[in-house]
Amino acid sequence: MQYETHERIIIYGIDHFREIAVMEDWPGDGTSSNTFIIEGYNITDSYGDLIVIHDTNVYFIIRDNYLNGLTETWGGILFYNVINGIVDENIVENIDILGIGAYFSGNLIISDNKVENTNLNGIRIEACPGPATLTNNTITNSVEAGIWIGDSSNKTTIRRNTIYENQYGIVFN
Repeated sequence: MQYETHERIIIYGIDHFREIAVMEDWPGDGTSSNTFIIEGYNITDSYGDLIVIHDTNVYFIIRDNYLNGLTETWGGILFYNVINGIVDENIVENIDILGIGAYFSGNLIISDNKVENTNLNGIRIEACPGPATLTNNTITNSVEAGIWIGDSSNKTTIRRNTIYENQYGIVFN
């Protein structure tokens, strides 16, 4: 796949999401029948998180992106208080802490991603009342856990993931 070079994406809230979607010309309108689609980007940066979304319940898909943190970036894809997100078929590598992380979020699908070379967790779900579904992801070379399921995230479903060369495979904390 040919990726378009793009700067980091940081979104704070519903109105900001809609504003950026218009500015970036992302397809969709954020409804369940017409989700926003963020795709085809190469986001390579050694400073700051690569894609971060805060405080929104719009429907969106992040798919077919290449994210490289050059070992200095804290997070590849991070959600804080997000409902209705899908993360699908991304390559996330060389991240200092988390490849894909979600906090205080729900109605998430994280599927068919390749996450490698993280200094903490490949995928981390923390304080997420759910539901969250992790399916068919490949996670390698995380210094700690391939998948970390933290406090209050008991509605997380984990299916058919390939996890190897991590200190731990799946941790429930």
